[in-house]
Amino acid sequence: SAQAATINAASASQADVSAAVTAAANGDTVVVPAGSAIWNSGLTITKNISLVGAGIGNTVITAGTAVLIDYSPTTIVNMFRVSGFTFNSNNNQAIRLLDNSLNPPVYQVRIDHNRFTN
Repeated sequence: SAQAATINAASASQADVSAAVTAAANGDTVVVPAGSAIWNSGLTITKNISLVGAGIGNTVITAGTAVLIDYSPTTIVNMFRVSGFTFNSNNNQAIRLLDNSLNPPVYQVRIDHNRFTN
């Protein structure tokens, strides 16, 4: 039997969240703690994971880049969730789902309990 793990990011910074995503395996949950951060580079996620913040108004990510999160699955069997964030996209894209001829189709996406501004 297999069991999913919970990977805790050290902070809301893009570098810490990226490190946690790298450490995660398919099916894991990456938990981002309360805090605010400006992401000057995007986060590309290719794994089937859940990315969960500490709640609306508690984990606040502000865009300093054109796209905050790119979901680009590498397998046809995929699941992706983003929950518990406030995203200030600064008139850019907060979350982009890449579903085109170069990527497998995107299935089972859940984007819930977030606030999107700007």
